[in-house]
Amino acid sequence: MKTLEYKVKKFLLDMHVDFHKPLAIAFSGGLDSSVLLYILVRIFDHDNIRAIHVCHNLRSKEELERERIFLQKTCKAYSIPITIVNIRQGAISEYAHRKNCGIEAAARHYRYHALVRTAQRFGISTIVTAHQADDQAETFLLRLVRGGRLETLGGISASRLVDSTKGINVIRPLLSFRRHELEAFARENNLEWSEDSTNRELSFLRNRIRHVLIPLLDKEFPSWRSSIESYRWQAQELNTLITSIACQSMPKVMRGLGKDAILDQALFRKEEALVRRRILRLFFMHLGLKDAVSQGALESLERAILQGAPRVEAARCQFDLSNGVVKYIGKANSSSGFLDRSISQLKGLFRFDEFFLRVGEPGQYECGPLKMVVSQSVQPPSLDNASIDKEQFLRLSIPLSFPFIFRNRKEGENIGDGDRSKDLGSTSKNQKISADISHIVAILEDEYGIAAILTMTFDGRFSIKSDYSSRLLCEKRKILYIFLSRKGDF
Repeated sequence: MKTLEYKVKKFLLDMHVDFHKPLAIAFSGGLDSSVLLYILVRIFDHDNIRAIHVCHNLRSKEELERERIFLQKTCKAYSIPITIVNIRQGAISEYAHRKNCGIEAAARHYRYHALVRTAQRFGISTIVTAHQADDQAETFLLRLVRGGRLETLGGISASRLVDSTKGINVIRPLLSFRRHELEAFARENNLEWSEDSTNRELSFLRNRIRHVLIPLLDKEFPSWRSSIESYRWQAQELNTLITSIACQSMPKVMRGLGKDAILDQALFRKEEALVRRRILRLFFMHLGLKDAVSQGALESLERAILQGAPRVEAARCQFDLSNGVVKYIGKANSSSGFLDRSISQLKGLFRFDEFFLRVGEPGQYECGPLKMVVSQSVQPPSLDNASIDKEQFLRLSIPLSFPFIFRNRKEGENIGDGDRSKDLGSTSKNQKISADISHIVAILEDEYGIAAILTMTFDGRFSIKSDYSSRLLCEKRKILYIFLSRKGDF
């Protein structure tokens, strides 16, 4: 029977890895990476191996210190250098909140960024990771339950180009091995490894899949692994086919280079749906926007093209569709119509928006007839903190949660908490706002519903009144300070 070490060496040869060039290993200190490091040391010259450890700072200082000592001791015993990259404490949770993703996804983002940057620093073009067959199965199930693009069910690839400008590749030699095989190999060779305490925490979805779902599948459906392997290969084959067709179509559909590139809408519409979305993904990548693309953004852009919208916002980018082509305008906070909205209950409400703005974080915005500065602080912000130069503004304190939407009113809408309900149309009449400018009644709406209504008048001077129920001060809503001014006032 071929040994694990022999199979890893054959994999590296098949990947055309040069054994005389430097290589980096993502070394966590766990079982998988400890086995991989041991094998690499036996195959490569010690001078050509560098271990890189990324500390996410998500565990106790005591556990991290024990892990650091183990890592340094292991690498010293193998006579190889190790670089430990420390992520600032709190940075991962901040990123997860900002990007609306899980801690695992945020940690992965930081980890790969650190691996690539460190590899660049030492002139290394190949990074080896210790993903194995159980990771592959977990990833398939994870992506299945989360939903998303079909091609993601192809699973973890054996090799991937992670930085095209520097030619840095990630390869994974252990994907064909189960964890129990690696553990048997480690015990046979008297290897030591560390255990990450977070691997047992069921608050993480991957851990619930690993410790709850997979044992159930093993018990009730013993052949499930071979079944998902079949689906995984089919997804990979389909992904390869769609990408191939899309790449063949790109020279006809797309013209121009970089951010000046445009898509021909007439030719785009002739393609099959799956191919159209792959073309859009390739278009985003060509524009240098690949990190911003979600399936929802692709569908939003495709829908706008098919429905003949003159303008669209997708993936926080604005596109002009008015001249028969898709042209990238730039980053945008707002647009009118066919928006990629993240608050599900608002879908389908908008046809002809007079103004619409999605506010995801504090900052300065423009929307409809107004300029707006949104600030969040313990105390009411000062003039300087709000970055307003002149005194022509109005300040409001509103209970809201990010993200929220600032938009015009729609017929028949009410604001209330059950005991008190107010028709927005009657509000306009009470404020003596004529019907032809009733859309200047602005709505502030977050994921919990309509939070406030703003009635504005512009006769002689700019004035505004806010109205919201005291019961809207729920614990998940915080007071946001909003500065409003007519355009041109600041």
